[in-house]
Amino acid sequence: MGVDNGVQHRSPRETEATISSQIPSDLLELVDRGVLDAVVCPLKSGKEADLFVVECDQLHYVAKVYKERRLRSFKNDCNYKEGRSVRSSRARRALSKNSKYGRKIAETAWHNAEVDALRLLQQAGVRVPHVHSHHERVVIMEMICDKQGQIAPQLAQVSLSRAQAQVMVDKILDQVVLLLCNDLIHGDLSPYNVLVRDGEPVVIDLPQCVSAAHNMQAARMLERDVTAITQYLGLVEPSILALSKHAWQLWDEYERGTLAPGFRLDPKRKRSSKVEDLGALVDLVRSTRDEQMLERRAKNGDVEARALLKAAERRASRWARKEAEAAEAAREEAKVLARKNQPKNKAKPAGGKKRRGRNAGRRGGVQQKHPTGSATKDTRSTRRGRNDSKPSPTSTAPANTGRKPPRRRGKRRGKGGNSGQGASQARAASLG
Repeated sequence: MGVDNGVQHRSPRETEATISSQIPSDLLELVDRGVLDAVVCPLKSGKEADLFVVECDQLHYVAKVYKERRLRSFKNDCNYKEGRSVRSSRARRALSKNSKYGRKIAETAWHNAEVDALRLLQQAGVRVPHVHSHHERVVIMEMICDKQGQIAPQLAQVSLSRAQAQVMVDKILDQVVLLLCNDLIHGDLSPYNVLVRDGEPVVIDLPQCVSAAHNMQAARMLERDVTAITQYLGLVEPSILALSKHAWQLWDEYERGTLAPGFRLDPKRKRSSKVEDLGALVDLVRSTRDEQMLERRAKNGDVEARALLKAAERRASRWARKEAEAAEAAREEAKVLARKNQPKNKAKPAGGKKRRGRNAGRRGGVQQKHPTGSATKDTRSTRRGRNDSKPSPTSTAPANTGRKPPRRRGKRRGKGGNSGQGASQARAASLG
């Protein structure tokens, strides 16, 4: 008599149906289209994407399938999207209105940001996964494995000695410097977004990377990334904790334009406290404090504070408009000065052919040669619609150019005709 141990046995067909129900439809569609050979197994589920092991051309890759915005736990992405531009004016209007089409564009841009960053950093020599292909919400990329073929663990899963922790923090900061040299900041660097393959760090998870040149929060995010790594590895080697206070050196070198690969943080270096315009700095601090107080009051329902904030926004917009107009006027003035400085009479190239266009004969007139071969004279009037200049009696008949002679305007005056005074006299005689 068999013993029921409570384990439910499933047939292979039921097991396959259960696994298929967990695979997103985007991956199944790629398998049907022949882009992928098979989906091997799920690998990991994160805040904004699910990872699957897939097979293509007898090789294993990682397929990253992004979750929809309503399903992912990471939704506060406004700080990361700052500085990302969209060329299409229609797309910009849709994004500003937050319409259905605008939300779709925002999601597509969020997915493309990681692919573009990975390809750029791969060319720059940063240790990141190589992108194999990209299909809407699915990114097929390299599987990070060690020499034995095992999937590389996260930094948080690796046991390090004190000496190894010191070496590891230097290697990770080298990758951070390479990112910053390419005007990029990870934005969410942590021990869980760094894989360790054969003792070398590999940076992953880059959809929230920001532009160092266009994002106002870039310096703060850079210091946060460095602090997250140094505080974790500082648990192993306490001397690493002091590096978090010197993360500002990276941004200082970047602003000066002197940042280069291989830069190391100097614990003995101190931040410069020299202020060139102390009065402007005090005014800025006061205005910032007043603005924060007004925002707090407006949030509590103060009507006067709301009116003051709106007035401040109008003043700022007027100031920005004046600055733009002044810059435009300066550009126009520079163009005028450049035009004045250009030489007026340019030397014609010697030996060049004369330009003869479609209307060259009408514009330049017909030149006639005297029988003796003397100088030519224009037989055409210099102005159309007036009496043409008469050719010289010694000149030959004009050549047939295939054009009709210009029409004479005005009344013709004949010797015995009915024009002018002669016509008046004829009418008077007939009446008499």
